[in-house]
Amino acid sequence: MTDRKEYRREYMREYRAMRKKHHLCTECGEQDAFTMSGHSLCEKCSEKRKRSVSKKGQKNEYFIERRKKRIAEGRCTECGKPTWNGLKTCMDCTIKNRERLAEKRRENGVLPKWMWKDMGLCTQCGGTRTTRFTAFGGEPITKCERCYQNSLVGLEKGREAYLLKYSKTWGEYQEDITQKLNERGKNGRTTS
Repeated sequence: MTDRKEYRREYMREYRAMRKKHHLCTECGEQDAFTMSGHSLCEKCSEKRKRSVSKKGQKNEYFIERRKKRIAEGRCTECGKPTWNGLKTCMDCTIKNRERLAEKRRENGVLPKWMWKDMGLCTQCGGTRTTRFTAFGGEPITKCERCYQNSLVGLEKGREAYLLKYSKTWGEYQEDITQKLNERGKNGRTTS
């Protein structure tokens, strides 16, 4: 189907170029002072084009305002249904958009992310993998060098945060539990 569209576009380009070469309007095929002086459109078609452009500007303003209003009301920006999962679109429009983008990526030759591991690419960015192996089990690392280093930094930050959160010793932790149990009354609630 895309070949057919491309063929039609190419045909129309050639057709317009031929009309312009012979000083004819590229829209209607008529000849007047505009086309004789090198313009591609006659006076009538030029006026039509100007009017349609001004209407498009008004339509764009309308659509921008409608989108803002729908966002404020918590409705889908495309169809007006209730939004889905905290997004700006409903479930149907989200699925349509994802399918459309996936098709566009396939047409442009971009591999889907789920294929990166099978193709031997980094599972985070799609770059070339590092040749390192994991410490336990000897499995190859599925990330490029940059993503691997970033993950090590993230692991270290997580370890530090964990140690800060649970910095008490086992004995201190048990004392806190005992103290809380002693503060409880007969019905299991705190007395304070």
